[in-house]
Amino acid sequence: MSPGRSLALRACAVWLLMMAAETLHAIARAAWIVPAVGERQARPIGFAAGSLIVLLIAWALAPWLRAGTRAERIAVGLAWAALLLLFEIGLGLARGLSWAAIQAEFVPSRGGWMAFALLVMAAAPSIAAGIRARSR
Repeated sequence: MSPGRSLALRACAVWLLMMAAETLHAIARAAWIVPAVGERQARPIGFAAGSLIVLLIAWALAPWLRAGTRAERIAVGLAWAALLLLFEIGLGLARGLSWAAIQAEFVPSRGGWMAFALLVMAAAPSIAAGIRARSR
């Protein structure tokens, strides 16, 4: 297997783990955070917690991922962001949401935080590598 294909497979595995963790996070958010503080306040809390989950997984699995160059980390991050975008659109459609409702999730002025989540996802491999480099 070529090194590029191997990296792509590892990156997909890490992304799948992130989505599993984020799904559990979304269930917990809906069960406990939204009833406690309301949907409007739960969104930034959920974004912060979700970002922390993504960054912790990226940090913990960075040695296994082996995205050793800046270009590889950027490519992995952009792939993760693209997969997240497709995942969120697909999930919205599966839930029966309209295109307008799905789009609103990506527009901060309409209460959506997904645009910021895409940025975190895209930057996660580079942030994780930077934290690991500083902790050596």
